[in-house]
Amino acid sequence: MFIILEAFEHPKSFYNIMLITNIVFCIIIFLAYLMQNVYPFIVLLKKNKKLKEASKEHHFAILICAHNEENVISDLIESINQQNYDKDKIQVFVVADNSNDKTAKFARQKGATVYERSSNFKGKSYALDFGIKQILRTKKVSNIDALLILDADNILDNNYLYEMNKLYSNGFQVGNSFRNTKNFSDNWLTRGASMMFLRESTIIHEGRNRLGISSYLAGTGFYIDFNIIRNLKSWPFHLITEDLEFTSYCLKNNIKIGYNENAIFYDEQPITLKSTINQRLRWCRGNHQCFFKRGFGLLKRPTISHLEFLAHLAPLPAFTFFFTISYLTTMFSLSCVSAGFSVGSVLFLKNIFIPSLLTGLIVIAIASLNAIIVLLKKRKLINASFKDKLLSIIDYPIFMLLFLPISFIALFMPVKWKKIEHVKKANFIAEK
Repeated sequence: MFIILEAFEHPKSFYNIMLITNIVFCIIIFLAYLMQNVYPFIVLLKKNKKLKEASKEHHFAILICAHNEENVISDLIESINQQNYDKDKIQVFVVADNSNDKTAKFARQKGATVYERSSNFKGKSYALDFGIKQILRTKKVSNIDALLILDADNILDNNYLYEMNKLYSNGFQVGNSFRNTKNFSDNWLTRGASMMFLRESTIIHEGRNRLGISSYLAGTGFYIDFNIIRNLKSWPFHLITEDLEFTSYCLKNNIKIGYNENAIFYDEQPITLKSTINQRLRWCRGNHQCFFKRGFGLLKRPTISHLEFLAHLAPLPAFTFFFTISYLTTMFSLSCVSAGFSVGSVLFLKNIFIPSLLTGLIVIAIASLNAIIVLLKKRKLINASFKDKLLSIIDYPIFMLLFLPISFIALFMPVKWKKIEHVKKANFIAEK
C-alpha cells in the first residue's frame, strides 16, 4: 500500500525505476537470444561439414511410448519396416502405456515387441523407465548398439536409420534428427507449431552443428548409445520435460549431442487451441523446472555448450518476467490515469508503453525473418501450398506470443500430462 501511495505522489521516480527494470530484462533477453540471432547467418554463410559414411550398420532398438495411439501406431511401425536398412539390425519395442484401445494389438500385428503398462504414475518419463527396464531384460540386449526414442505419431523417412547410423558411426553417443511435420496446413496453429520445429531444426540445431556446439533434445527423434542406458540401468529423468533434463545430464557428463539434417522424421501438431495450450503449459513448466533445478549446475564447469544450453532455457522465464512487469505496470498506469494523474500517463507512454511496444515489434520481425529463412532453405520439404507457406510467416510470430501468458501461468499452476489426439495418416510426405 505504501509503495502504491508513494508511486501516486512521485510518479516520475516510479516510472524511472520501471524503465530501468525493463532495460535490465531487455539486456538479459538480448544476451540469451544473442546466439540464436547469430545462427541464421551461420546457416546461410557457413558450409556444412559432411558426415563420413558408416563402415557398418549398427543394431538399433527403437522404443515407442504410446497411450491410446491405435490411429497412428501402425503407420509408424510400417515406416520403420520400410527403412533402407538391414531388418535384422532393427528391434521395435512399444510400451502400451495405460492404453485401453487397440494400440498393443496393432503394434504386435506389425511385428513389434509390446510391453503393456498400467500405473498411476502418468507421463512419458515413467513409460520410458518401464520400457528401458524391460529391454534390459531381453536376451538380445548384448547386440544393441543404440536406443532410438520415437513418439507414436511419428513417421520416418525411408533413409532415416541410414542417416542416424551415419551420425552414430561418426562418434556421437547421442544424436538428434530433423523434425518435419505431417499437418502443416491444417490451420494457423499447426502452421505456427510446424514452423517452430522447422526453425529449430533448420536454424538452431544446424547452426550449432556447423559451429561444433552440442545440440539439445526435444522429446522425440533421437538415439542414445546403449552403453549409456546400461550404465543408467533405467530412465531416472522425471521432470515434466525429461528430454531437457537428459540434455543437461549429457552436457554435465561431456556427452556431445550430434545432429544430422538428412535424418528426417515427421510428427503431428495439435489442431485445437485447447490441446495446444495444454501441451505448451507442460513444456513451459518443464522449461522452468530444468532451468532452476538443473541449469545452474552447468555453471560449475562452464563450456560453450553449457552456456548455450542455459541460453536456450533462459529466454522463456526472462520474457515471462519482462512482460509480467510490463502488464502490471500498464494496469497501474491506467489506475493512475483514471485517478487523474496526467503526469503518470505521460511517463507511462514514454518509459513503459513505447519501449515495450518497440521490443515486441523487434521480436516479431526477427521471428518472421527466421520463418522466411526456413522457407527459403526447406521449402521443398514442406508439404503445403505456396499460400500456406506465406501465411506461416505471419502465423509463427503470433503462435510464439502464446508462450508468454502460458509461461506465466505455468509458473504457478500445477501442470499434469494430458492426452493429445493423433489421427493424421501417412499419405502426406512431400517429394524431396
